[in-house]
Amino acid sequence: MEERNNIIRLLNEVNSDITKIQELGKYDERQVVEIALEEKLFDSLLVIFKPITINGVTKIYFDAFSTDLLDKIQNFCDTKAQAEEESKREYEFYQTLSEEDKQFFFSDRTYEEILSSKTIMSKEFKDKLRKSLFTIDMDLIGKIKIKDSHARRISGFGHPINSVEDVIFYSEPACIAPSIDLFNKNIVTTSNDTDGVIEDGPVENGKCVIACNYKYLSDENKAIFDELIKNGISQRYVDRSGVDNVTIEVPCNREETVADVSNRLQAIVSKFKMQDCLYGSQTLENFFNNSLVIEGKRNPDLYQKYFGKDDYTWDDVIMFAQDVGYIYDPEEDLLWVSKNRYERHKEYNSSISSQSSTPMNL
Repeated sequence: MEERNNIIRLLNEVNSDITKIQELGKYDERQVVEIALEEKLFDSLLVIFKPITINGVTKIYFDAFSTDLLDKIQNFCDTKAQAEEESKREYEFYQTLSEEDKQFFFSDRTYEEILSSKTIMSKEFKDKLRKSLFTIDMDLIGKIKIKDSHARRISGFGHPINSVEDVIFYSEPACIAPSIDLFNKNIVTTSNDTDGVIEDGPVENGKCVIACNYKYLSDENKAIFDELIKNGISQRYVDRSGVDNVTIEVPCNREETVADVSNRLQAIVSKFKMQDCLYGSQTLENFFNNSLVIEGKRNPDLYQKYFGKDDYTWDDVIMFAQDVGYIYDPEEDLLWVSKNRYERHKEYNSSISSQSSTPMNL
C-alpha cells in the first residue's frame, strides 16, 4: 500500500515538477500505468510518456508502447454501462469458439476479468491521449542515446502495418523516420531491431535492422535490394512464418544517438522508389475460403444475418466483408483490408495514369 501511495503522489506531483519522473522511473512501468488508469490520473499520462530532458540528458522514462498502453486504449469505454455491454459481448463470443480458436484468441478470461480490463475514459480525452502519443518530435527523440531508448514488439506478418500510427507503434526510435518513409513508398515492413544494444543490452556494438517483405516489393525495388545484398548491406531470409524477408542493416552503438543511427538507415531507404500498394487485397473467393469463418466467429450476429440461410450470394459476401471493415473495389472486384491501403493503391494508379497522359515537350 505504501508503494502504491508513493506512485500516486509522484503522478500528481509530476505535472508541476517534471524531475519527479526520475523517482517514478524506479517503479515498474506497467504498474505505474495501471495505477494512473485506475486513479484516473489521465493528465499525468500526457506528461510521463513524452521525451524529457533533465540535466542535459534526454530520455523516455515511460514508453507508451512497451507498457501496452495502446492495447489498453482499445478497452477504454465512455461509461460503465458501455464497459459492461462490451465485456458481455466479448465473453459470449469467446464461448462460441473451438478449443483451438480459444488459444488463438487468448480467450480463457472470465467475464469479471474482461470487465476489469476496461477503463472508463471520455472519448474526448481518449482522442487527446492518442494524438499526444502519436505526435513524434523527431528532433527531441534524436537526442536520446540508443541505450536509453525503448524496444518495441515485433509486428510480424500477423500484425500488418496499415497506418503511420502502426509504424510508430511497432518501430524502435531509430527506425521510426526511415520506416515511415518506407511506408509512404508502399513498402511493407515486418520488423525492426537494434540488436540487443537497447537498455543496457549485452551487445556494445551491433546492427540496427529493418526487415521488409520481399514478396510485396515492386520489380524496381527488388532490384535495389538485390544490389544491396551483393554489397553486404542487406540479407534475405525466410522467417518461421514462411515470410520471405529482406533487411536494411546499419552499424549501431549503444552510446550513439537515435539520430546517428536513423540518418544512417535513411541514407539507404532514400534509394528505394515509390511503388504500388501490393499488400492488403484479396479476391472474393479467397476471402470466402480463408477469412470468412474467422470473421464470422468474431462477428456472429452479422454472420447469421448474411449466411444463416441457404440461398446466400456473392453480394452477401461483399456486404458482410464491408460490415466487418473491409473495403470493396467494384472496378477490380477486390476486397481491401483497410481504407488506407485501398486509397494508396488508387492514388498510385492515378499518379501513373497522370504521368502517362502528360504530353512530352519536344
